[in-house]
Amino acid sequence: MGVFQVFARQGPLAKHILNILEDVRIERALIAEFPGMARVLSDLVGHLFQEDPAAFAAPVLGDEPEVVLTSWLLISRRHRVLKQVALATVDRQAQSVFEATFPETFRRKLEALLGGLPYLRPGKEATEDTARMAQAVLDLIQAESQPQQPEPRPRTGDQNNGQGTDASSATDGASCDGSGRPDDASMDGNQSGDASSTQQTDVGQQQGASSGGGSTPSEQDQRATLRKLAAKGAGANNVSDDLATDLGDRLGRALAMEAGGCAAPTVSALPWERFWNGKGQYANLEVARALSGPLRQRLRTLLEGEARVRPRARMDGRRLMASRLARTAIGDGRVFRAQEEARTIAAAMHILVDASGSMTDGQIQEADTSALAIAEAVDVLPRVNLGVSAFHNGRLLSVLRHGERLSSARQRFHIPNGGGTPLAEALVSVSGILLNQKEEKKVMIVMTDGMPDDGTSNSRALVKRMRQDGMIVLGIGIGPDTGAFMQKIFEDYRVIHDVNGLREAIFQMAQKALLRH
Repeated sequence: MGVFQVFARQGPLAKHILNILEDVRIERALIAEFPGMARVLSDLVGHLFQEDPAAFAAPVLGDEPEVVLTSWLLISRRHRVLKQVALATVDRQAQSVFEATFPETFRRKLEALLGGLPYLRPGKEATEDTARMAQAVLDLIQAESQPQQPEPRPRTGDQNNGQGTDASSATDGASCDGSGRPDDASMDGNQSGDASSTQQTDVGQQQGASSGGGSTPSEQDQRATLRKLAAKGAGANNVSDDLATDLGDRLGRALAMEAGGCAAPTVSALPWERFWNGKGQYANLEVARALSGPLRQRLRTLLEGEARVRPRARMDGRRLMASRLARTAIGDGRVFRAQEEARTIAAAMHILVDASGSMTDGQIQEADTSALAIAEAVDVLPRVNLGVSAFHNGRLLSVLRHGERLSSARQRFHIPNGGGTPLAEALVSVSGILLNQKEEKKVMIVMTDGMPDDGTSNSRALVKRMRQDGMIVLGIGIGPDTGAFMQKIFEDYRVIHDVNGLREAIFQMAQKALLRH
């Protein structure tokens, strides 16, 4: 992201070009590692396009040059590089407008430059490669917007006598590409281009007519359009607001609408070293270990009891069950022993701690100690996959990652408090983390002491959606004033009046969640 942010300082046009190219590179990398993603991503684009055709709308003649360029870039690279077939028709439309808007030399060189996009390296470090390609696109715009100087054509001898004037006049004023060849638009002294460019012009005229865009611009107009585009490069603040947006933005809006209007963004999970500000209270390790012992024993007994092999009586077999023989007197022939292994309990559980400024030092230390006690208790249970996070000010502190052993994370149970309570954003992020875990049962326990920053509606909608997706979401309100909003957000919650009840509350919640079928 550092590379992206530095590059984006050049302005909106630079940012959009890099964003489009980087999306294509990343999706190709995903497809290379997981081939099935090609179909998934193609279907996703098709679904979004069907639901909202404006998501991948082709430009029309008369659009601002930056709109034509970014729309064409987005549609054509997704269709031609990622093979997303739903964009085939709009690709043809975008191509005709692109050809009618910009000079051929610029188009030809841009296509050649973009030919390297499918061969960029995968991996996060390769963003630098994409940035170099995006910079080359910007440089090409600037270079091609300069006045084109015709290069003199060599004389061919006396056989051109009497024709030299005509030949030179035929090429006079013609623009040349980098090889010194005149543009196709000047190959015929009386026509604006060859058959190919005539066909392109016809297609562009048809597209413009159908879109209300007027007739196809001339070569001179195309050069003027390119100069206008170049003026909207680095540092420009007059760039159109209608630039093509990336797939992530479209998908985010669609998911927000699907969630009942909840528009809560995710928050990035930061490593403890980047989140910790030197403040906060350490979890009391001695207290946590003392509390974890009884809880571990209770959970182990219950979990292993569920997984233990249990005998079952059946009508046939090789071994008799002595305790069932008396039942033959009443005609019950199920006296043979059969063994059946009960369904084991495997769960991914995540504890989410509110680390806002309203959580006092005593509260945050108690929450920290309670979370550590749960981690100590389940660390030796092979079928419980625990994660612990804290949130405030739009940031999510990753204290214990799923699949990580506690021995390498104990020093991170030192949560700093401060800032607001972005509960909805944290719920979005942690639900994504939980959904990525392999365990069938997924449990989230949320500890908070204050009203979410944006009220209860977004958080309530998210919790409802998570429960519909099969998650168990439990809430613990710290403080007597939390009952009103906890009731609005969570269906299953507990309210404690002070930190003294937090340990028992979280233990009961954890036990209840892990043993729920």
